[in-house]
Amino acid sequence: MFGALTARVAWVPELTKDVLDLYALDGTTFPDIPSIPILNLALKPTLFFLNGYHHLVFAKNGHCIQLRILGSLCLDRARLVAAVFMESVRLRGQLTAISCLNDLRDRGDIMPAFISLDNRSKRLSLVLHALDGKLAGQTNREIAVSLFGERRVQAEWGDPGEYLQDQVRRAIRRGQQLMEGGYRSLLR
Repeated sequence: MFGALTARVAWVPELTKDVLDLYALDGTTFPDIPSIPILNLALKPTLFFLNGYHHLVFAKNGHCIQLRILGSLCLDRARLVAAVFMESVRLRGQLTAISCLNDLRDRGDIMPAFISLDNRSKRLSLVLHALDGKLAGQTNREIAVSLFGERRVQAEWGDPGEYLQDQVRRAIRRGQQLMEGGYRSLLR
């Protein structure tokens, strides 16, 4: 069974600032540049070819680092280098990705310290759960029970202000917006 934690996904770099751009140099020409033994790492990457570039995605437990390789990719001898100058809006994401990649090289794993959770994560989880329920044919009340528990729904579902019902309706509506392309706004 496939799920969000096992899916192999490559992001389009134009939609997110977290894809690390690296330039591949021939290791025989530039032997003094440190390298990462990609083929020997315990955590194996998934290779994608997307919009004319190779992408390597290292993923574990829902966390990942994605590299977009500019230049000829020969995994056993390439030296990967990053640009020093980049757009200000991409700088923080690129520096975090560089630190994560160095740690991956040194420890062979993606360390949670480099993964920052979006402040919206809890809300988005609720929204996606509500959308899944709606797409599965559940009623709004059934969705509310799965989100908030039977006890709370029993106590608040019939409330004249309809706060809980409105919360479920808004979550479903937001989920539908995300499904129809609104997810792109989350990546910026």
